[in-house]
Order: sequence, then structure tokens, then C-alpha cells
Amino acid sequence: MTVALTQRDGALAWQVADDGRGFDNRLAHSGSGLSNMTDRIVALGGELDIVSRPGAGTSVSGTLPLAEAQR
Repeated sequence: MTVALTQRDGALAWQVADDGRGFDNRLAHSGSGLSNMTDRIVALGGELDIVSRPGAGTSVSGTLPLAEAQR
């Protein structure tokens, strides 16, 4: 498993990836866990991307805008 966390272009970016079983996105039923993650990130102005293929693992990555420092 790989976990990366960076700051770029005024946003917090992350990626969590593994080399597990993976799944076919077209056939996967979107459970409440994936829907809740997406809804919460989008509500904060961010983006979430889930990429997976059978036998090739899964990657969950996204971004969240950072608040500007108050002066």
C-alpha cells in the first residue's frame, strides 16, 4: 500500500493505492461508504477519484482546497 499527501496549487492532494484484487468500476455497486466519501469531499469543494481494475489494485485520490491564511 502506498499513501501520499502533498500540497499543490492551493489544495491538499492525496492518494492511497494498493496492489490488491481490485474491482471492475462498471460492475461495482456503489455502497454508502463510497457515496459518503464522495459527497463529503464534494461538499467541501474537493474532488475524489477512484480507479480500480480486477487484478490490478485500487487507487483513491483527491484534492481539497486549502483555506487562505487570515491576516
